[in-house]
Amino acid sequence: MFKFICIFYVFILPSTFLGQANLPTYYSFDLQSLPSGWMTKNTSYYTGSGNTPPALKFDNSADYLEIHFEESPGVLSYFIVGNLFSGGDFVIEESVTGNNWSVIRVYNNLPTPYTLFQDTLNEQSRFIRFKYLNKAIGNVGLDDVSISLGANLPFPKLRCSIDNLFLKNGSSQFISGLDIGGLDTVNLLLENIGNVELLIDSVKIIGDSLGSYYFANTLDNVIDSMSVDTLKIVFNPTVEGSNYAFLNVYVHNSDDFTLNLKGIAGEKASAPEGILSNLYFSDLKTYSLEMNFQYDQVADGFLVLKSNHNTPLSISDRVRYVVGNYIGDWMVVSGDTSKLIRPKSILANTNYYFKVVAFNGEGSFLNYDQSNILESNVLTPSSMQPNDYYSNVILKDENFISQLNSTISNHTSFPYSDYVENILQPFEMRDTLDHQYVVTCVYSGENAIFDLPFDWSEIGFSREHSYCHNWMPSNPANNPEKPEYQDLHHLFPVVFKNVNETRSNYPLGEVKQIVTSYNECKFGYNNEGELVFEPREEHKGDAARAIFYMCIAYHSNLGSWNLKPIISSSIPYGQDQDILKKWNLMDLPSNWEMSRNDYVASIQGNRNPFVDHPEYACDIDFYTMDYIDGLNCSELSVLFIEDNQDITLSPNPARNNFTVSSNNLIQRISIFNEIGVEVHSEIIKKMEWEYNGRALSKGVYFLKIETKNKESFVKLIIH
Repeated sequence: MFKFICIFYVFILPSTFLGQANLPTYYSFDLQSLPSGWMTKNTSYYTGSGNTPPALKFDNSADYLEIHFEESPGVLSYFIVGNLFSGGDFVIEESVTGNNWSVIRVYNNLPTPYTLFQDTLNEQSRFIRFKYLNKAIGNVGLDDVSISLGANLPFPKLRCSIDNLFLKNGSSQFISGLDIGGLDTVNLLLENIGNVELLIDSVKIIGDSLGSYYFANTLDNVIDSMSVDTLKIVFNPTVEGSNYAFLNVYVHNSDDFTLNLKGIAGEKASAPEGILSNLYFSDLKTYSLEMNFQYDQVADGFLVLKSNHNTPLSISDRVRYVVGNYIGDWMVVSGDTSKLIRPKSILANTNYYFKVVAFNGEGSFLNYDQSNILESNVLTPSSMQPNDYYSNVILKDENFISQLNSTISNHTSFPYSDYVENILQPFEMRDTLDHQYVVTCVYSGENAIFDLPFDWSEIGFSREHSYCHNWMPSNPANNPEKPEYQDLHHLFPVVFKNVNETRSNYPLGEVKQIVTSYNECKFGYNNEGELVFEPREEHKGDAARAIFYMCIAYHSNLGSWNLKPIISSSIPYGQDQDILKKWNLMDLPSNWEMSRNDYVASIQGNRNPFVDHPEYACDIDFYTMDYIDGLNCSELSVLFIEDNQDITLSPNPARNNFTVSSNNLIQRISIFNEIGVEVHSEIIKKMEWEYNGRALSKGVYFLKIETKNKESFVKLIIH
């Protein structure tokens, strides 16, 4: 037997290991968040079937479930079924490092119904993967997966837990709610999960507040194989606020263990005492940025907030603000120990303000250092378009279409099933309340809130082809998949039942007699008595430009991607190009659309030219796919300025030089960028005005035109 002593020592908390499961680990796919260390790619769920419904569903090649664990494994158990499965390969693999994989089983045929299988794992493995390697026909269901702890580790291994929660080395244990002089006991279980006895050299409490803790028992210095001992740690606070210390378990023949003891006396933790500094931004793009800052002391965490307006911030102590919550105009983008942050929902040509606040404590015992708030702002670029990207495209040239095609036709393509991984998670989904996420149906505007892992069927969404699959000259283009079926420039998330199914293969148009509607989109008859689908206003231009892109990107001598005059025998008419050209100019590219174009270009390798240059659509006949020197964009834009029939803006889009004229005397014109910041204002006192001020960066602007009896707003795009 030996006794434990307390000494004073300054100790730096070691980094913790993240994203690993402790063994044994088990999951039944109950639609809750996956356990730590478990991750999936593009899988969905069987909600009505399973060994114990629901079950995990693999329905495309490359779908997988991966489990990363910390200890040596024993037996892998799982229930598996094939649903019309035939001719494909479904594999189960293990790996020591997560890089090189060894095959445990290959399934070319699968049983029905769900059947239990078990495999003994390599004791050195730390990764298991279930993967639909190659789909031919059918899907695979997986349920009730478990990995046991290896029973024959040829060495001692210490594992610690409190209240059945396994602890990583360097974990924190908060003890709060006591007054000075109160007592609380924490029972730390020390388990030897190896088959050799574990030898403990000593256990010590170190740190500034070591006097606030003592041990209520002693331990034997030997823990036998597969045995457990308990250390009782008593918290007896001596000062108000934070009583922080470190418990170190020094082991003779295995890894040492450190537990960060964070006792709090009174109403809240002590305020952080450090200085925040050096907030800077890097890797600045239209769709993402990275921010970093420094702190010269130790704090329990940092609250990082984002806003489009630099308004006052009012934070309340003892309140936990989680990612997605708003404090006034400020959205929480991080709330842990991270000092390197990549916020979601970054858009082009937008000024973002950030604030950072250090805090100590947790839950209702939080204390924010509001005397030392670090803040800064950054303006994102208006475009990531390379300066020479369209250098081979010559306006008013008879080879204009072939020049555009050769500029954008070569690109990388990704499986349709990889949409979530490639664009929804990194760009389209946004943080919302309570650590959840939200994605918007582009046609209807409906927001779906979800937890990870994302599942299409769970939220009732699908991936919509703006240029319908049925329209494609290559139809069917999905078995095997062709690049046009996978192209992200025309794929968007939409509600499946009431939107995607309703749109079906119908052309887009303006509904005059509604048959059915859903939120902000509608389906019905146009002025010609044809059934058409009308998206919400915010997506009309986006949809037009996506369709124009497909016409140009895939048009070749092998197949014409023109807008056909007849879609099918049941839809004996085609897509009206004049409607799309009208929407293209009425709903000019927003910051979101420009950011999405840049993001898709970053992974796919090509751009949508009609987002960069909406005016390009004016010189193309999409019925014949011929170059036309037709109505130019400035003339079209005059026709389609909403609710401003007495205002003329020409050209629009423009390259800084443009003219505004009115049937009435113009008193003043003001120019605002898309977030509402005024960038120019001028008293006019005449009926026509030419802009000759400083150059405007690329992006969307609004002109406020004041006449004697009216204020008019006109959208302007600078390219």
